[in-house]
Amino acid sequence: MSLGKPLDGLEVRILDEDGSEMSARGVGVIEVRGEPVTRGYTTVAGFIPAQDERGWYDTGDLGYLTETGDVVVCGRLKDVIIMAGRNIYPTDIERAAGRVDGVRPGCAVAVRLDAGLSRETFAVAVECKDYADPTEVRRVERQVAHEVFAEVDVRPRNVVVLEPGMIPKTPSGKLRRAYALSLVN
Repeated sequence: MSLGKPLDGLEVRILDEDGSEMSARGVGVIEVRGEPVTRGYTTVAGFIPAQDERGWYDTGDLGYLTETGDVVVCGRLKDVIIMAGRNIYPTDIERAAGRVDGVRPGCAVAVRLDAGLSRETFAVAVECKDYADPTEVRRVERQVAHEVFAEVDVRPRNVVVLEPGMIPKTPSGKLRRAYALSLVN
């Protein structure tokens, strides 16, 4: 999602996994700095700083800057699936699953499994009105696996077909991937 140029008073940089600043269109962690950025959080345990010693705040988002300085967000760092050293974005998986006939629009979620292990994997949950028809469920499962493989060159460990309304979303309609984990295990 393109957010446009940073607001006045904000600096944005993109860092790779080694902490080096990336050039235009290099995908990495988005950091911001400036007067509007929170200095930290007050908790029961006291104040917890949010910025590093130079004032940079790690947003936890992955994205890049265009050649003209527009900020583009690709997703959340914690949602990225890493397989064989390659970053796979849940949105790419979800888009592929959503192309399957019978999958409700906007009702496919990719969930990272085995997070932090050397061989992460993922599962996909989709909503389908024919969730109670075993023949239709099997067709949807196979086609979702096929479409996902065609899109990201990796097969999901598991595809789950759910009844409509089962995939957790925020009040504004965004997928809640962390809450969907229990649906695919």
